[in-house]
Amino acid sequence: MFSSTRFSTAYLLINLKNNFLKDKKLRKALSLAVNGEEIIKYKLYGYATLAFSFINPQQLLFNKNLKPLM
Repeated sequence: MFSSTRFSTAYLLINLKNNFLKDKKLRKALSLAVNGEEIIKYKLYGYATLAFSFINPQQLLFNKNLKPLM
């Protein structure tokens, strides 16, 4: 089981220099294909929060108008 008392961030980056991955529709499809909720439930044992911004919602600069892709 994974356990931590520290905050951490895990994310995937896409290499935009790759011609195949320059296609915005493909990148959106890849993003929608990854089930973040299942990763949190089965790999992180529920000890995570699904995010769609690098800025924490408690921070002043967080944009409350951002919406997930789904």
